[in-house]
Amino acid sequence: MVLLDASDHPDSQGHGQIGTLDAWKKFQGAAQMGQIVDSPLTSLASVPRLTPTESARQQKRAAEKERADLLTGSGVVQTLRSIYPNYDLVRLWDVDYPICAFPAPESEHLDWEAVLAGKPQGDVLPSKKDYSDRFDRDVYDRFVALNDRFDKAEDLGVDTRAFFSGSTYAFEKLWFDDAGAPRLDCKLGRYFASIATSEDLDKELMDALRPDRDGVVRLADLPRRSWLHQSTDRDGSIIDPVVAGSTRAAALSHATVLLVANGTDRYDLLLPFRSEAVATHAYFNHVAPSGILSPHFEDPVPSIDECSVERNFFREWVEEIYAQDAFERPEGIDAPDPEYAPEVIRLKQAISDGRAALYYTGVSVNLLTLRPEICLALVVHDSTWLKEETRTAREFGRPMRLGWEYSDSRQPIHTLSDNQRTDDPRICLEAPDFRPVNSATFDRGYLVPNAAAAIHLALRMLNTWPTQPQNGSGV
Repeated sequence: MVLLDASDHPDSQGHGQIGTLDAWKKFQGAAQMGQIVDSPLTSLASVPRLTPTESARQQKRAAEKERADLLTGSGVVQTLRSIYPNYDLVRLWDVDYPICAFPAPESEHLDWEAVLAGKPQGDVLPSKKDYSDRFDRDVYDRFVALNDRFDKAEDLGVDTRAFFSGSTYAFEKLWFDDAGAPRLDCKLGRYFASIATSEDLDKELMDALRPDRDGVVRLADLPRRSWLHQSTDRDGSIIDPVVAGSTRAAALSHATVLLVANGTDRYDLLLPFRSEAVATHAYFNHVAPSGILSPHFEDPVPSIDECSVERNFFREWVEEIYAQDAFERPEGIDAPDPEYAPEVIRLKQAISDGRAALYYTGVSVNLLTLRPEICLALVVHDSTWLKEETRTAREFGRPMRLGWEYSDSRQPIHTLSDNQRTDDPRICLEAPDFRPVNSATFDRGYLVPNAAAAIHLALRMLNTWPTQPQNGSGV
């Protein structure tokens, strides 16, 4: 009562933050009736977002169109084939993508955590200064510059969610067990360190291809990539950076292919456009949910339970499919736990009932960034699920709505190709080939490489099913 009275005073630091007495009484009544509702605690005032000028928008569109042009040229795949001849590139729907993939064995499809063989027991999040001894001067200077830029943005009170600075699980090693199943060892890292040591490799190659998109670039002409290759050469035994990550901080990520049954032998694939707010691949198609594998909170020593494919998937499920931003970077005493989100509870029930199943399908490595990704597939076998879930979510007050990282199809979308259909984020696939039913409305050349690999692995799994899809429990 004292706290609530104090919060009503305009000069109180908690003014408008912890709710009113009437709101708490309603919350208590709902709880006594067994209803799950949001608490009256309100989040801090939303941070203002800088609205880009039309000139800035045009520059970004031009940059993304140039990137799309470079990616559809033959130079990028020929260059990567020459540098990494031991790895086959993913070919999906007649298009080659600059990424390789390693399928999970059928025996592990329902074991979501199988890939994380070496969880970082007792690992400590590196401080920003720790990297001064780990990286060469140029890489460390780039890391420092990113942190300075982030700090200045925060000082200005600008929304920095499109400029992620948090902790991640970075990959140490990709290896294969006796049965050939992929395994990942990881450690704690920082995302800006991943940009400086991994994401920047993409830009370096794109810059080198700019004069001739069909030309082949030598490794010697890529200084950052060359240094990385040399850093993994220990005692004359060369281990290429596709499988070795100990000399950098490449953030692990995860991507889920959502397939919903749509009649006999047909599935709708969720493949929305990325929004103009994201740092890379704006306006490209991507699978959802997807994200960085990271602890829920940026603690110096996070719980080992945070290094979990399941937990990260559930967090992204609520954030990206239901636009619940509070799950992105939780803060404060009212930070939500994805395990208890109503959307997750409903999904778990659907999986338990056999209406849907979540599968681990394998690992991909984007050769542009040399960053591994854990791939999943959520297959909804019940064609009535989507309509039912849409209605339930709307009645609950948290409707199905894509998060900020994806464009809302109700708004004008600046696409990279005139062929792209913009009024529906779904692509219909038909068995047994699982190709787009109406290919004229989907331009396969503008698909995020990571999405292509995740779809490739999901369809590979579906093609192993003898007739009708199997019902997996997963829980």
